[in-house]
Amino acid sequence: MNIKIFLIASFVMLGLGMFFWLREHGRFPLPTWRKVLVWLGIIALTVSVLTFPRFLSEVQRAEGRNEDLQVSTLLPLVRIGFWSAFGAFLTGWFATDKSRVFLLISSLLIWILWTAAGMGV
Repeated sequence: MNIKIFLIASFVMLGLGMFFWLREHGRFPLPTWRKVLVWLGIIALTVSVLTFPRFLSEVQRAEGRNEDLQVSTLLPLVRIGFWSAFGAFLTGWFATDKSRVFLLISSLLIWILWTAAGMGV
């Protein structure tokens, strides 16, 4: 599968998850701790999704110049993306019905991309 399809799908699922979270969280009486966890998960997922294009641009820039990939440049990006996607997956379970589905799918897709990037695929 094409990496960009996964990235776009993750971005769209993140947008849908945020839309339904904003729409649903006012309808249901939720504890404050649960709302805070979901917002932290949305922020972490946004960081993960927006960091991946940066990672891709670094890889393409190195390939365009026929340079060796600098692990010191790429490894921090992979770590940030991987762990923020993992954290977003864990906190996504506290969201409401529709938003939970979209946030979990988005975090799973981007987590797969970061895992593949970390393995060098």
